[in-house]
Amino acid sequence: MNIRKLLTRLVSLALIAVFLPTVAMADTWYLEDGSITVSATDSGQSVSQGGVTKEDSAPVIRNRDSSASTTNNVTIRADAGATVTLEDTNIDTTGGAGPKGAGDAAVRTEGGGNVNLNVELDNTLQSGNTRAGVEKGNGGNLTIGSESGSGQLVAVGGDGGAGIGSEDRLASGDYNVGNITITGGEVKATGGEYGAGIGGGDHGNGSDITITGGKVKATSVRVAGNHYDEEILKHVRNKYSIAIGQRTAEELKKHVACCPQKTDFHESMEIKGRSLLTGLPV
Repeated sequence: MNIRKLLTRLVSLALIAVFLPTVAMADTWYLEDGSITVSATDSGQSVSQGGVTKEDSAPVIRNRDSSASTTNNVTIRADAGATVTLEDTNIDTTGGAGPKGAGDAAVRTEGGGNVNLNVELDNTLQSGNTRAGVEKGNGGNLTIGSESGSGQLVAVGGDGGAGIGSEDRLASGDYNVGNITITGGEVKATGGEYGAGIGGGDHGNGSDITITGGKVKATSVRVAGNHYDEEILKHVRNKYSIAIGQRTAEELKKHVACCPQKTDFHESMEIKGRSLLTGLPV
């Protein structure tokens, strides 16, 4: 082959490489190698772990051995739309050094964009006290589904945290979380003490939660007695700026809070107390 033919072939190969459609990059990342941060911006998506950052538009995150849990966690920073697959993960961040002995959230989303979380095989996420199992901090939608249709997700919040949703919001003062959609797979979300299965954590409210497919079970730890009364006192104070007494909280618990488990149940009760804004009886 002469030099002219060789140069022609090299130029042709270069042109083919330029004009071929870009193939989505998808690597497998193992949690045993360290915590993982996925960052999505308008210019693309990358994954960082152990000081290494690599472009990856569809990362698959998993454990090498899912029979043993890891304390390493996943953070998804979605300044633009982010897509992540969890495949056979087992994360347990309990016992950390944060408030109330809290560890980090097992999986947390951040930023203003949307997050698509695809779950495959069996995934277990247990967060530390005050944190949600899958903690939604992004301003856009959080969509959880399974492309295969058979993926499973068990998300458990620590005390005060939702299974899927917000952490204990008392410290942040941001009481609302919303725009959570589940489209498929088998999802079991368990909130910690005072946390919803899906929605708000302690001192938080959940809204715009949609289930369009899959098998979903959402539960929370039941509380009663004096602890329940104290939570009613705090809720009325935080939401309505009204101080009430222990007896009123007890009556609310009996007549409103201890309601049947029906989706169409609505109940109300007039109460008297003192306005925290004016100091006058209301």
